[in-house]
Amino acid sequence: MDFPSASALDPASAGGDWFRLLFERSADALALLDPVSGTFVASNHASAVAAGAGSPGDLCGLPPSALAPEFQADGRPSADVAREAVRRTLEQGSHRFEWTMKRLDGILTHVDVTATALSDGDRTLILTATRNIERTKRIEGDLHVSESRWQRLFDQAPMSVQVFAPDGTSRQGNAAFRKLFGPVLPDLHEFNIRTDPQLEAAGMNLLIERAFAGEVVVIPPIPFEMRIGTERESRGVRWIGSTMFPVFDSEGKLVEVVCVHEDQTDRKRAGEEINELNQSLERRIAERTAELRESEERFKALFELSPLGMARVSWDGQFRQVNPSFARMLGYDPEEVLDLSYWDVTPIEYQAQEEQILEIVRETGRFGPFEKEYIHRDGHRIPIVLSGMMIQGADGQNELWGIAQDVTVRKQAEQALRESEKKFRTLFEESSQGVMLHDENTCFSEVNPAAAALFGIDAADFAGRHPAEFAAEFQPNGERSETVARREIQRCLESGTSRFEWTHRHAAGHSVSLEVVLSRIPNGDRYLMQAVVTDISERKRAEQELTRALERERELNQLKSNFVSMVSHEFRTPLGIIQSSAEILNDYLDQLDPEERREQLQSIIKNSRRMAGLMEDVLLLGRLDSGRMEFTPRPLDLAGLCRRLVDEVRSTTDARCPIEFSTSGLPAEACADERLLRHILLNLLSNAVKYSPAGQPVSFRAGCTDGALVFWVRDRGIGIPEEDLPVLFEAFRRGSNVGQTPGTGLGLVIVKQSVELHGGHLQVDNRPGGGTRFTITIPLSPA
Repeated sequence: MDFPSASALDPASAGGDWFRLLFERSADALALLDPVSGTFVASNHASAVAAGAGSPGDLCGLPPSALAPEFQADGRPSADVAREAVRRTLEQGSHRFEWTMKRLDGILTHVDVTATALSDGDRTLILTATRNIERTKRIEGDLHVSESRWQRLFDQAPMSVQVFAPDGTSRQGNAAFRKLFGPVLPDLHEFNIRTDPQLEAAGMNLLIERAFAGEVVVIPPIPFEMRIGTERESRGVRWIGSTMFPVFDSEGKLVEVVCVHEDQTDRKRAGEEINELNQSLERRIAERTAELRESEERFKALFELSPLGMARVSWDGQFRQVNPSFARMLGYDPEEVLDLSYWDVTPIEYQAQEEQILEIVRETGRFGPFEKEYIHRDGHRIPIVLSGMMIQGADGQNELWGIAQDVTVRKQAEQALRESEKKFRTLFEESSQGVMLHDENTCFSEVNPAAAALFGIDAADFAGRHPAEFAAEFQPNGERSETVARREIQRCLESGTSRFEWTHRHAAGHSVSLEVVLSRIPNGDRYLMQAVVTDISERKRAEQELTRALERERELNQLKSNFVSMVSHEFRTPLGIIQSSAEILNDYLDQLDPEERREQLQSIIKNSRRMAGLMEDVLLLGRLDSGRMEFTPRPLDLAGLCRRLVDEVRSTTDARCPIEFSTSGLPAEACADERLLRHILLNLLSNAVKYSPAGQPVSFRAGCTDGALVFWVRDRGIGIPEEDLPVLFEAFRRGSNVGQTPGTGLGLVIVKQSVELHGGHLQVDNRPGGGTRFTITIPLSPA
């Protein structure tokens, strides 16, 4: 066959008149593609209409990618997909594929393309037949959404539901099933309801086989040990009854068996306990239990056709619409129920409760779930769990929509979901809990008034903004706010939820601490995120106050412990010496010469003064800590005071260490509090001698520099360990290297506070093992 050029082709040349007529008059969009040039060489009228062209000639010379967006639905470039389709068609002879078309008028649509290679001699063309599948795609999308909604309804149902394959193995279970049978879930793959030894021993196999044979079967509650097989250890016993109903395909073939469980363990245990406590109640309990079991079994039989009974009721109680499950639950036909009032099927003792519920509905727009009873047509009562909401009828009047734990057909389920979405909008707007919605770009799409109030910003101002925009650059833990937000959002997208604390900046300028719970919400082929935010600022402040109180309590307990330890240690030795000297004088007074008596008396006096000094330090510290120590500066002869203090230290330490004393540059008279200054210098000089080897000199200099009095006390003793420096001025703290050297740990605390009362400061220069130098600087004229 002789083909014309790529730019134009007479269809008649490709197969005669019949081909031309078929090509031109076909209702299907047909076109010929030259695989060598990669362009269309001919098309019919239907193809031009499908491509949005004015005439078939407008498509000649165009490549397939000219009738497509840059990328196809799977993300591949349209040009690459076209080349791949040509290659497969030439290799296989024909190829069918889906194509996203961008018509010449710019409209995007989905088409199904069947490509067939036509060869005549040394030339091959490809015939494409294109059919629009846009409506099919929409139907598939709607079906996917419907399946997703049904699966969510299945997963969130309050009763345990398990689905079995025709061979008896478990296919799936909802969340209530996983909660009920949690202990045996790891071994569930081994379970087969048709061969389970427990069910066989309980005599349930016949009923189960009837369900797999196509009957609806009610299995009464039996004790079920939480184990699979006979070898494993039981993880408890639950009394479980169930209703089983088969599901068939369009040809009547069994597809699966649905089993709805009811856990009656608590009711069973309660009945046993009541029997043991009071025999007189046994008949009433038995009657009540039988009544409940009878009504529950009746409810299970109804459940096979519609899991939840649903009814629409006017505000005065007149039934306006009921489903068959609800009607059968009461023993009526649906038309008969419409002639009844809600109060006709409600026992009189529930009237007060119902009136309270109506008040709650007026305030909140919803009610339940709660337990109540309905009156059956034959007079017995049916226990149910009822929940629902207030809706607006076609006439604009308020009505009640009730759900009595049933499952409806798919169309009813979709209607329930649509009603649920309306309810969510009401709850979202009126909730006192802060709720914020994020779009797929992790920016706010909508927030409710409660959340906007937490930020002090109008709800409309959140749209399109990122959470980090409402926070300081860094969170309290030092992380960047943007980093924290990105991490938690990613965690929510991956795992479905995320809980964390977040600090944002209120419009008034202050910070607010929040607890944020992120939840992932499916929305077609993408996800939205819901953030529930709670203000925890008061809780944070309470935690901080509690921490500070505990720290103060700890410090106080430590102070008490240190004080008791110091008193028991420092008072024991002088008291022992006093007691010993007193006993010697008492027992041997007549046998001691005057010098020995004087030594014992001096020992008593010396150790009594030591104890008095310890108590004086404690009392002085108490006055300083409580602020009762008055600072009373007056003119002093500092040089004379320093000399007296040096002599006093030499006397009390028996001249253990020589003291190198200098007052060069000291003014003849200066203003200071003599009592406090004595505590400062006596404590420093005494410590310098106490912690220096005998005979090592101690340096003490006093002078005036830059309008301030400066005192230097330096020893060549044991020094202060570096790890003890941070707590050097805490009460009852002593260096870890003092050994058996006596001391209270109060001296340096008194020194520091006395210096601060003068408005001065204290500096410590220390070399562990090489001595310490204290420098005291106080103003020459204190305020």
